[in-house]
Amino acid sequence: MNPLFNRVDVFAVIEHQKQELKSTLTAAPSRPPTLSSVAQTLHAASARQNGQKSLQFSFATKLLHMTNQHSPIYDSQVAAFYFFLEPERKPKDPNDLQRRISELVTFHDFLKQEYARHAAAPILLPSFRSRGTTVLPAGNRGKTKR
Repeated sequence: MNPLFNRVDVFAVIEHQKQELKSTLTAAPSRPPTLSSVAQTLHAASARQNGQKSLQFSFATKLLHMTNQHSPIYDSQVAAFYFFLEPERKPKDPNDLQRRISELVTFHDFLKQEYARHAAAPILLPSFRSRGTTVLPAGNRGKTKR
């Protein structure tokens, strides 16, 4: 089984939603899913122990990255590097989820531009090296060792 789907099993994903997500990601080479749709599917399928749903945006970007290695991964460290503040949660707002996803997708679009810019001229390598991060050869781009 694909390790991507093993991680999906960690979430308390309702079976039909898990199947929908698997089929969406399996079809990715010919019909790439949108980040927004993956984030919404994960939100609908996620539940914390108290039953509250959570937005798994970072995980959504990781799933997309597994289908397209040119798609950036978002996490708190990337956000901090670019001084990005995550959208504020407004639980009483009925459009809260869509607004948050939209703001995060907009930042992710910025990251796509940054990836392209750094692929053309890798100006961040000195920054990574100064932090003690070993950058792997070009064939392993996108992966770092600590």
